[in-house]
Amino acid sequence: MKDEQEQAASVITDLETNHLEFNDPRLLRDLLGQHDQHIKILQHALRVRIRVRGAAIEIEGDPLQVELSSQIIRQLYGLLEKGYPVYASDVDYAIRILSGDGRAKLQDIFLDTIYISAHKRTITPKSIAQKAYIDAIRRYDIVFGIGPAGTGKTYLAMAMAVAELMKNNYVRIILTRPAVEAGEKLGFLTRRSRRESKPVSASLVRCPTRYGGFRPSAEARGARNHRSRPARLHARSNLE
Repeated sequence: MKDEQEQAASVITDLETNHLEFNDPRLLRDLLGQHDQHIKILQHALRVRIRVRGAAIEIEGDPLQVELSSQIIRQLYGLLEKGYPVYASDVDYAIRILSGDGRAKLQDIFLDTIYISAHKRTITPKSIAQKAYIDAIRRYDIVFGIGPAGTGKTYLAMAMAVAELMKNNYVRIILTRPAVEAGEKLGFLTRRSRRESKPVSASLVRCPTRYGGFRPSAEARGARNHRSRPARLHARSNLE
């Protein structure tokens, strides 16, 4: 019984509390999220207790987790000060990034704008690996992106391509089918290659429409050839 009490007392004394003060109530509301959603994400992911007291946030828990939570909150607030809108997904990304590298700067990653779509959506990297990926695309003529599905390889590459096209740095985007199977039974290049490559090429042709301002042509939709003409560009600019 005495040992259990001593262990409990040790756990209590190991807890740490940190107070963060904020000057702008409007930014603080955005930091907390709707119905304190952002705070709930942090509490669940990092196993800390967070209380909001006026213009201050109090964090209690394991010292390492308290420090990490404080760093995430400060850096997210810094993004808001720069005009970057913070969403629940950004909180998740911030937790992953800073949990993996405590020296990372969210502003260096999230504020590196790749493209702003016609719907005013800002496309930016969401991880250290994605930031390195787009930096490599800017620096080198050819970049190979290797990784599991859903990590943003195609999405970011297309965003970079569309951004350069919109700046008139290039007049054409060329999409090529992979020579190696990528989850689809494509086979070798034959007379039927257009039909066989449709699952891959069609998804790439549709990709720019997500950014806004691009309308696939009837030919592209019919897969007779893979060309889409941007609605807001001069006649020479097209997507092949």
